[in-house]
Amino acid sequence: MHRRSFIQGYGLIGARGNCAEDVFESIARGEVLQNNECCPLPADNEPRVVQLAMSAIEQAVQNAGWGQERVSDPRTALVVGSSKGPVDQWIAEIEAKAPVSGWIGLAEPAARIGQRLNMCGPRLTYAAACASGLHALIQADHLIRSGRVDRAIVVGCESSVHPIFSATFLRMGALSRQGECLPFDHDRDGFLISEAAAAVCLEVNSKRGIWIDATNLYADAYHLTSIDPQADTLMRILSGLCPEKGVDLVHAHGTGTELNDPIELYAIESCLQKGDRPHVFSHKASMGHTQGAAGMIGVVLNVMMHERHTVLPIANLRKPLATRSIILSRQRERRDLRRSWVLAAGFGGVLAGVSLQNHYEL
Repeated sequence: MHRRSFIQGYGLIGARGNCAEDVFESIARGEVLQNNECCPLPADNEPRVVQLAMSAIEQAVQNAGWGQERVSDPRTALVVGSSKGPVDQWIAEIEAKAPVSGWIGLAEPAARIGQRLNMCGPRLTYAAACASGLHALIQADHLIRSGRVDRAIVVGCESSVHPIFSATFLRMGALSRQGECLPFDHDRDGFLISEAAAAVCLEVNSKRGIWIDATNLYADAYHLTSIDPQADTLMRILSGLCPEKGVDLVHAHGTGTELNDPIELYAIESCLQKGDRPHVFSHKASMGHTQGAAGMIGVVLNVMMHERHTVLPIANLRKPLATRSIILSRQRERRDLRRSWVLAAGFGGVLAGVSLQNHYEL
């Protein structure tokens, strides 16, 4: 029997809400980010990225109905995706000229989370720029499919809303100068940044839940920060997601930058099968660009759209880019979703894609 990864539970925290339901409804109402924003978090000695990750994980574990026995099982893995780890803490220590904490490195969140959850299984960390979250999910799926583990907690988390990073993105021309993100809009000029965490609980061959149908990873060596204008590598990603099976929803990377959006739409349309008319969605206007957490936010929101038979609106969409077979929606729409894709792209050319499918389509 084929081993497959089923999503049993999910959690999400971001600038638009402290739980998945609040975030979903905020996006459905068309609320938008209007500045580089942080999440409201209580005072805590843990780095912010760990606090965010723990919030999302606790939601996911509760949503999955997992008890401590499942979490602590040696065959339950923890896989973390984060582009910068606890960078906010490192910067604060440097600015305060304080001694470096005993924990250090990108793997720090996984170590802290595993300790807090009393986990005994494998703990892995993946840093792949803005594709970190999807890289973590794909590796967790590989662990389950190979038989190394039976379960996995996967979290994409990011807390790097610091003037250093906003200034860097602004200098590169990626940050919006008009103070709002407009994905797939003619007037787009970049994104805003925020912090967030999104988590899922995976289990092998469950009798319920959305399952991971296909995954794909590629590296685009075209440019350090720019996407290949011919979209060759992105189309290879999409071809690995089995487009011949059809797709109803594509959760695009959709950064609202001048270069990314038309290239991404071109690649998606080029890989569609005859008759396919998928909705294409981006959460960046509502939640900001959360970098290492972005891909996992896409996964959680897609699962929620599958469950609710609905497609969320693209906020700030006023003058949509021209498309042939793609639906860019400004309002929440009813749609039964059989299969959906989530895409992520990061600096350095790291690309990732995941296809999700309903259980009844098996």
